[in-house]
Amino acid sequence: MGDQRSPHDIVDRIRLASEGGVRGFDFGAADLRRTRDDKGLHAIRTMLDDNWINRVEVM
Repeated sequence: MGDQRSPHDIVDRIRLASEGGVRGFDFGAADLRRTRDDKGLHAIRTMLDDNWINRVEVM
């Protein structure tokens, strides 16, 4: 199926979603694994909290 990861940095995606008033965020499973491996789960949680994202879905 090829690479299903987003070409856009997760930090930018979360920030832009928040700036647009979005309070939910969808992670693709491949993106979540990559971000977990690169930054760690605590950093992901902090990014979401800092940007007022309170609903998360993993697809």
